[in-house]
Amino acid sequence: MIILGNDQLDASIRDATVVLSTLTVESLNSHVYTIVELVDHANAITCYRASADEVIISSELSSMLISQATLNHGISKVISELLSVQTGNQLYKVPLPPVSAGHTFLEAFTHMKQQYQSTVVALQKGFEGEVISNPENDHIVDARDYLIVISHEAPQTLRPAV
Repeated sequence: MIILGNDQLDASIRDATVVLSTLTVESLNSHVYTIVELVDHANAITCYRASADEVIISSELSSMLISQATLNHGISKVISELLSVQTGNQLYKVPLPPVSAGHTFLEAFTHMKQQYQSTVVALQKGFEGEVISNPENDHIVDARDYLIVISHEAPQTLRPAV
């Protein structure tokens, strides 16, 4: 379930409405995976207490992107490409190839680049577990892990997680 704020409302009322909607959704079905959009980071803790699974602070994303573009020219073009579905590379979550299970992250990274022309940027422990960005080279990957990759298209033999 995705709960977006109403752009027509004042920021505090907008976030309050999102929090109330989150509480309502979670009380009706506590097993639903809930992603919410907020304006103010201060309201994130309330959404997590209401059992939201992911909270996206839209104002922070914009501010961070502008600040990174100022410090590191060209970063915004990369981020825009990754978040666009029209052209270029995308982010995909794919199951770990069976051949990589029990090996190091570096070996899995190399395998994905060589076999699928994909760059691994993160690892997720199980389908909905902890996400580890840029794991240590010697981190041992498990057969149940998922990889978050940058690729022009979803690796052919690996189906994106649904």
